[in-house]
Amino acid sequence: MKNTNQAQFKLPIIVAEDLSLADASARKRTLAVHLTAKWLSDLLHADVQLVHVENTSLLPVDRPLYQAGIRQFVATQLEGLKSIAFKYANHAKTLILPGDPTETLIRLAKQKTKFSHLVMGTHGRKGLARFFLGSTAEEVIRHATIPVVSVGPVAQLALSSKVISQRVFFLCSDLGSNSHAATEYAIALSKTLKFKLIIAHSLFEDIHPVMKAALASPTTAAELTSHFEEVRIEAAKRIEVLAKRLKKLKIEHRIEISDENRSGHESLLALIKTHKPAAVIAGTHGRNLALNAFLGSTARHLIHHSPCPVITVRSK
Repeated sequence: MKNTNQAQFKLPIIVAEDLSLADASARKRTLAVHLTAKWLSDLLHADVQLVHVENTSLLPVDRPLYQAGIRQFVATQLEGLKSIAFKYANHAKTLILPGDPTETLIRLAKQKTKFSHLVMGTHGRKGLARFFLGSTAEEVIRHATIPVVSVGPVAQLALSSKVISQRVFFLCSDLGSNSHAATEYAIALSKTLKFKLIIAHSLFEDIHPVMKAALASPTTAAELTSHFEEVRIEAAKRIEVLAKRLKKLKIEHRIEISDENRSGHESLLALIKTHKPAAVIAGTHGRNLALNAFLGSTARHLIHHSPCPVITVRSK
């Protein structure tokens, strides 16, 4: 996102629509996704591309007896999509695409010259069968080269009863290379929209896991105090450089450094609940799920537990 500019922000926004209104949770998810997409499109004055992907491999498309029924089914789905499009102030196109939903959305989310963002809801299911956020959401976030706006289960409940009105973004940063793209994006978006930018960093995330365990032990914590202080000093230097840049760009900002002895995502979620931002911005690593870090454990927990949408920006 190094070359992010206002022209890129004005590109159309993809909204992944599953047209699922089967139960209360699905209706809340759909409502929250469209409230988020409308909020973003209104702010950026960007058009919207409502996309529904129908997995045609599950349909008997090669049988003449079923073809009329399939055409009617697709027509009904398209009408449902068009009825949603009328809710957007900006121009909204509707598109039903055949194929695998995951592969098709990934293909769209890699078209940086055509789209600015992809907005989607997550199921937040657990277990190997459906992964942590739902297999489609996991894969799209991992492969997308445009920012993905995820509306997780907690945000879905929060957004079902209110609209997004805050003019604050919350950037979760490790102050290193993994957050570089997300930082550049957050700065560009905050400057474009004249939003306040809160940058939060957890010092405890900078500590090696072995040292984290040692810090929890009364017998070894004192010996590691000097190392922790070195981490704090290095973080302060990086923050100072970033703060000077934000001041020069005339971006209202606030820096939050947490030194609490708990996981990074717990510290960040506590700050998010305090500041109540419009959206959280975080970098992703794009690693394999088997390593428990393809999103990065912090980004994964943020998407699942954040009370507001989370915008993930791929680091590489």
